[in-house]
Amino acid sequence: MGFGGIIFPVIPGAKLTWSVTKPSGDVVELPGRANRLGVVRSFGAIPVDEPGLYRVNVDVQWGEMHGDVPGTYDGSFWHSAVPADNPETLSTTFEGLTRVDPTTPLRIPVVVAGGSTRRQNQRRRPYARPRARSD
Repeated sequence: MGFGGIIFPVIPGAKLTWSVTKPSGDVVELPGRANRLGVVRSFGAIPVDEPGLYRVNVDVQWGEMHGDVPGTYDGSFWHSAVPADNPETLSTTFEGLTRVDPTTPLRIPVVVAGGSTRRQNQRRRPYARPRARSD
């Protein structure tokens, strides 16, 4: 598991640390540094070798200032991993990499374990762009 993102406003040289708490409780830190465009990638990656939840805490540092990820409660987010032999709970016949026309409806058939079929992201009409306001 590796990480990346963009620092905005752009702060070249800002340091990032992703602290990953594995399901076992072990903590692995991955450092990164923003380039001149604000793009940052972790130096290295950690193996996803345990099933369960991985908590990722992000610390952004520039000088004496610290920050985290906007939109998160406490600067952390989660990844989950299932065992390789885990039974499928959802499946679909929809190809993973498919070009679609954004102006037409898209139906993705989903099969839930046990044989029940559901449709997800079913729209009855194409997306309508917001109209310009006339003040």
